[in-house]
Amino acid sequence: MKTIVLSILTMQPVSKKDFITPALRECFFVNSQMFYYDGARQRGRKQMNKAIHEQVQDLWNCIVSMENAYSQFGKQHGLTMAQLAIVYECGCRKQVSAKQIGDWWNLSKQRVAQGVQALEKKGMLAAQRSDQDRRSVLLSLNEKGEAAYRPVIDQMIRAEASALESLGAERMQQLEGLLGLFEEKFEKELKS
Repeated sequence: MKTIVLSILTMQPVSKKDFITPALRECFFVNSQMFYYDGARQRGRKQMNKAIHEQVQDLWNCIVSMENAYSQFGKQHGLTMAQLAIVYECGCRKQVSAKQIGDWWNLSKQRVAQGVQALEKKGMLAAQRSDQDRRSVLLSLNEKGEAAYRPVIDQMIRAEASALESLGAERMQQLEGLLGLFEEKFEKELKS
């Protein structure tokens, strides 16, 4: 997202040169937030850094809240986050590898392995060696797992569908695009 700085006097974009001119004494907007520039470059930068930090914090809070919602939903059904991910993915696909679940849900190998072990201990999973990669094990819900967790999976799918429907297809595509762009640019900046 490009940051646009507007003069409060003219409501026109302010060039970077004008913005950092020490004689400039007016307030400015950064992405709809108002700041006062008193001529001290450092103070102006600190205010902008604070605004940027707050925006990133708001974004992060939304992501964490979503993760917490999934976690709480799992707890309501006696599942850890890893177990919920395994049950959900196995319920939505015929077979899936532990590595895929870890990648899709951003879970460590250890957390996924512990989740698999716990679900196997309960007798809910079937595991089979992959024909393509003998090192990989494909997971699926067995009959007992399907019977126990199908209502949980269906409830989760309905909740996700309802949330997506409320956004609409166009806004969802925009959201995906913006989050993807933010992630791409952020990672690029961290590496440079």
